[in-house]
Amino acid sequence: MNKNERNEIMRFAMLMACEGWTSADTLGEVIDIARREHLRAERFAGGQLDETDEQMQAHDDLTAQRLDKVMPDGFGWVWGSGDPRGPALLLTVPSGRVNDWGRRGIIVPQW
Repeated sequence: MNKNERNEIMRFAMLMACEGWTSADTLGEVIDIARREHLRAERFAGGQLDETDEQMQAHDDLTAQRLDKVMPDGFGWVWGSGDPRGPALLLTVPSGRVNDWGRRGIIVPQW
């Protein structure tokens, strides 16, 4: 991870703290999920993901359960578009603040 990537994660963590997210462990888990989903989108786009529709749905359901488990009250999550050029995961925050072009949430860094 380079300096710019570390800075982006720190800015994201500070923003989430300002919104009321208090657990660094669960925030780290959300960042890890976003990273894994971004890599999965890259493999899918490159034709390297060999899964049936049922397997993909099962994976998505398990990931959704993990996210629901760690989300604090007032926070939510939204899948990205699935395009590896964009965010894999966005968070909705209590203030309603957004930073993505689609105005759907706060982009989770995927480094």
